[in-house]
Amino acid sequence: MIENGVPMLTALGITRSISGNRVVSDLIQKAADAVEQGGTLGGVLEKSTAFPNLATQMIKVGEKSGEMKKMLEKSAELFEREVQNAVAAATSIVEPVIILIMGVVIGFIILAVCLPIFEINELIH
Repeated sequence: MIENGVPMLTALGITRSISGNRVVSDLIQKAADAVEQGGTLGGVLEKSTAFPNLATQMIKVGEKSGEMKKMLEKSAELFEREVQNAVAAATSIVEPVIILIMGVVIGFIILAVCLPIFEINELIH
């Protein structure tokens, strides 16, 4: 939003309303209040554990250098890559487990179908 010219306080208000997390929403409100009073966004976020320390440090560097847009973009890209890597790792762990479960279920179905056939065959002989 900041890249498209939305003022910081408006962007924080929009982010607060769509966050969906009460802790993050309250923290963003505190940050908006601090920014409105002349404080820094990084200073407020640094006091909380809701945001990663790396993100907080990148925001503080962006504030000091005047390149807030670039630092927020880099931060977003970094954490997006981390989420993608975590999802890929979780998928690679879950996939074999699902295959194993499917194998057990299919084996059970095959046994359930074949055992009565074998029993009938033994009764005939």
